[in-house]
Amino acid sequence: MQGFAEKENPGLDDFTTIAITGVKYFNSIQIICDSILSGTIDESAVTNSHVPGIKKTVEVSLPKFYEVLHTVSKKLGFPYKGELKREDYKSVYFIYEKYCLSK
Repeated sequence: MQGFAEKENPGLDDFTTIAITGVKYFNSIQIICDSILSGTIDESAVTNSHVPGIKKTVEVSLPKFYEVLHTVSKKLGFPYKGELKREDYKSVYFIYEKYCLSK
């Protein structure tokens, strides 16, 4: 994502690629978190495989995603009003707090 933000002359295709890729990725993370909440994923897989990615998603990827979209839209000369809202990622934050903050 940072490469898009640092690109001198990004195009609308760049913005669209970032947005679509991010939405797909974060939807996948939400599906994993929903599965964890429903108890369909083994606890050892949760802690060993999924929690590190969820931690990085909350602490790095989500904030960076919105930052890059704002940066690219500014370079393109149009307003982007998207913002990171906790309520849009409820299960992700719930799992993050349960497994990452409690340790």
